[in-house]
Amino acid sequence: MVRQAVTASEIAGCFEAMRHLRGHLVETDFVPLVQAMMAEGYRLAYIEEAGQVVCVAGFRVSTNFFLGKHLYVEDLSTVEGRRSGGHGARMLKWLYDLARAEGCSAVNLDS
Repeated sequence: MVRQAVTASEIAGCFEAMRHLRGHLVETDFVPLVQAMMAEGYRLAYIEEAGQVVCVAGFRVSTNFFLGKHLYVEDLSTVEGRRSGGHGARMLKWLYDLARAEGCSAVNLDS
C-alpha cells in the first residue's frame, strides 16, 4: 500500500530510499528539508514492506500555462536490491490515480 509521509517519523523512514536517488543528502538534514519543501507544496509518498521503506516518490500538484493542473514527480526511487519487484509500477499507478482524483490533466516525471 502507498502512503503519504506526514509525520517526522514517516519522513525520516523515507531517507534511505531517497538517498539511493539523491546520494548527496545528509540524514540529519533530511526531515527539516522535506518539511520546508512540504510548506511549499511538496509531498512524499512511500511503500513499506516488512517495516522498511522500499520505494519513495516526491511530487507536487501545481498549475501552469503549458500543462494546466498537473502532478509533477520530482523524485522516484526504489531501494537497491528491491528493484524489479514492481514497486515503481505500483507507485506510478498510485500517482496517476491521485492525479485523476485531484483533477489533474497530466502527470509529468523528471528523470
